Amino acid sequence: MTPELRQLLSDRARSLQLRLNHGRVDPVTAATEALRVYTDAEDAVRVRWLSLELHGYSDRVDSTPLNVVLGVPPGDRLAAHVAAYRTQRGRAGSIEFRHFFVESLQDLVSASARVATSGGASLELEFAPTTGAPMHPRAGTFDGDVFGRVVAGFVAALHLQVGELVK
Repeated sequence: MTPELRQLLSDRARSLQLRLNHGRVDPVTAATEALRVYTDAEDAVRVRWLSLELHGYSDRVDSTPLNVVLGVPPGDRLAAHVAAYRTQRGRAGSIEFRHFFVESLQDLVSASARVATSGGASLELEFAPTTGAPMHPRAGTFDGDVFGRVVAGFVAALHLQVGELVK
C-alpha cells in the first residue's frame, strides 16, 4: 500500500470514527462505508465480517466456530467482539441459554426501532431449528432492549476496528 493510499484510508477511517463517536451516522450506513474502506485497504477479514453483518450470518454459525466463519485465528479479538455483541442471554422457562443473533444488521436495527416504540420489558422470540445445535430452544424470552444491545455492540466493535486504520 502506498503512503498516499494509507493516508487516504486513515482519513476516511478517522472521519467515520468521529461520526460514530457523536452518533451522526446510522449503523448500516457506517457498516457500508467501512466495508468500502476495508475493500480499498484489501483487508479480507474485515470485508468478510462487514459483509456478514450487512447480509446476516444465516446458518454459517450453526456448526462452524465463529473464528472460522470470520477467517481469523482462535482467540482473535474480532471474533471475541462479534461473539460478545451477537450472543445474548435468554430464558426458556426456568433455563437460561445464549443465542447468537444471525439476522442482518438492517433487520436488527429495524427490530430495535419497532421494539423501542412498543415499550415492552421483554420479548418472546421463536427460532428456526438449528442443525448444529439440536438442543437449542425453539423459543425464548429476552429483555426488551436485546436488539438495541446487539446494534450498540456492533457500533462499538466497528469503532474499535476502524481505529486500527487510524493508527
